[in-house]
Amino acid sequence: MNLQVHNWLFKGTHSSSFLSYYAIGYISTYTVLSLFAYFLYSIKESYKKQIALEDAYKKKQQAELSGLKSQINPHFLFNTLNTIYSSALKKDDKTAEMILNLSDIFRYVLHEGQNEYVSLKKEIAHLKDYINLQEERLLDKINIDLSINIDNDEKEIAPLLLISFVENAFKYTSLLRDSSHLIKIKITLKDNAFTFYCENPYNEKAKRDIDSNWKKSGIGIANTKKRLEYLYPNNHQLHILDDNKLFKVTLNIQL
Repeated sequence: MNLQVHNWLFKGTHSSSFLSYYAIGYISTYTVLSLFAYFLYSIKESYKKQIALEDAYKKKQQAELSGLKSQINPHFLFNTLNTIYSSALKKDDKTAEMILNLSDIFRYVLHEGQNEYVSLKKEIAHLKDYINLQEERLLDKINIDLSINIDNDEKEIAPLLLISFVENAFKYTSLLRDSSHLIKIKITLKDNAFTFYCENPYNEKAKRDIDSNWKKSGIGIANTKKRLEYLYPNNHQLHILDDNKLFKVTLNIQL
C-alpha cells in the first residue's frame, strides 16, 4: 500500500512485490515496534502488580505493628489502682499526682501510641510517669537511678519501644525479697545515635512465682523485638544479658 501511494504521488514505477526490499524493511520495522510496545505493556502491568503487592504488604505490616503496640498490661493497671486506693484512704497528698500520672499514661498509649513516630520528649515523659507510679507502688523495695542525656529531644522515635524493658525490670524486681533493689536506666542521644540501657536485679527462681497471665500480658520484649525488626531493620542492635543476678538490656538505634 505504501508503494502504491508513493508511485501515485511521485509518478513512480516501483514494483509492489511482497518480498521486495521495501516490504521486508517495513515489515521488520513494524514487527520490532510491536514487540517494543508489548515489552512496555508487560513492564507496566508487572509494575502495577508489584505496587499492589507492596501496598498489601504495607497494610499487613501496619496491622501487625498496631497489634504489637496496642496492648496494656492489666496487672500494672490493677496494682496501680490498688496503690492509689490505699493512698486515698490514707489521705496522702500524692494521690492526686498519681491519678494524673495514670491518666497521662493511658492518654499516651491510646493517642500518641497510635502514631508512627513521636518525639523523644514525649516518649521519655511517658517512661517517667510509669516510673513514678511504680516507685509509689513499691516504696522502699526499689531505688531508681535514671540518667538522661539527650542533645535533641524533638528527635522522633517509634512510640512504646522502651516501655516493655522498663516494665520487665519492675516486674522481676518486685518479686525479690529484701529492699532497696537498684534499677538503672540510662538514655542518651548524640548525633542521632540513640542508646537505651536498663539494668535490674534478677533471680531465675523468682521467675517461677509469676502468674502465667502476667507473663503473657503487656507489650512484652518479644513483641518489641518484632517491632524493631519492622521499623529499624538495619539500624538497630539489641543486646540482652541474663547472668541470673542481673538482667541487662542495651538498645542502640540510628535515628
